[in-house]
Amino acid sequence: QPKTLRGVATSFKAYNIEMVCLRGDHQNCSYKSKTSGSVFPGRKKRRTYNFRIPKTTVYVLISTATILYYCYCVHVYSSNLQKIPASFLDQQRQKRVFVCITGQASRLVLQNQIDTLLIPMQQQGYEPEVALAVTETTYTTNAVNGKSVNKQTFQNARQHLVDSANNSTFPCLSQKPIVVEEKPKVNEQYLKQMDKKEESKEWQRHRVENHARQYETLAQCYQYLAKHPPEYYEFGIRIREDVSFEEPLNLQYILPQLSRTKRTILTSDCRTHGGMNDRLAIFSIDGAKDYFTLPHQKFLDENYSIDPSVKNPETYLLSTYTTNSLNVKFTNKLRGLIKYVTNDKGQFVPARKENIRHCPRGVKHILNMA
Repeated sequence: QPKTLRGVATSFKAYNIEMVCLRGDHQNCSYKSKTSGSVFPGRKKRRTYNFRIPKTTVYVLISTATILYYCYCVHVYSSNLQKIPASFLDQQRQKRVFVCITGQASRLVLQNQIDTLLIPMQQQGYEPEVALAVTETTYTTNAVNGKSVNKQTFQNARQHLVDSANNSTFPCLSQKPIVVEEKPKVNEQYLKQMDKKEESKEWQRHRVENHARQYETLAQCYQYLAKHPPEYYEFGIRIREDVSFEEPLNLQYILPQLSRTKRTILTSDCRTHGGMNDRLAIFSIDGAKDYFTLPHQKFLDENYSIDPSVKNPETYLLSTYTTNSLNVKFTNKLRGLIKYVTNDKGQFVPARKENIRHCPRGVKHILNMA
């Protein structure tokens, strides 16, 4: 009987029973008695399955999990970052300063500028990035003591800047010297208004051509600044190639004047010659584009009405900036800018009367004295 077979471990032959299975399916069988011919179902074996996941599916699942975990981490980090005080973030941000040196490589007193401008800035927590907007020409206008030309080139100056002394190095944004027009266009109205009428017309035109090159050089400074967003730099400095300070520059007393108003240019109250000192300026980044490009742009515009007070570069710069909503401020904290010339041996020495500490002329025209 089928009941007697349950749980009994014996052979089917002893009970005259045979096992009948479906063809090809050994897991679905029945038992048949050879004597009575009765058929009763057998115990089915548990079906087993073998799942094989493709490798590509595994890779996709792992990648998806990794991306989701990364997004979660970014979300958590961003949430925590918003809780950090803004003052702390400002302290951690690098205080970069854009410094542009303009002029001619042969007149560049770079070591003096490193000692009195760049290194003091580093010591006060700023990181100056320097653009050498200098040519390898030797144009001059005014006669100076010592007519020898220094043999310094752009590449020498750049290398000296990157590998300067005192274990200080400064990023140089310039890869090659700039090129200016050999015979620049002259604004005739500008030429008519220039002072020094006692000089020959040829000399006066030559002088104005040099002014045009100076404005073009100033405009080319902006190409280096424009490579970064406005918030990249804290402020900017432009200095002429042949001047440096008598003593290291202290920014502690200068920068508060720069932050009071927007689109501000700070310059020395000395040697203004009726306008603004063209040797150095410290400016806010929001007015940098106009500071660099307006003088050259207006000089080339024949339809631009030059103010009748313009008679030299100093008055032209002041007039151009103030009529285009730039705030020019004069300060006595930027005095002591010394101009250097080369002597008979090709060495840089202070020009005549440059050791006078007081202003050679009055500043009665200045209304917004800092």
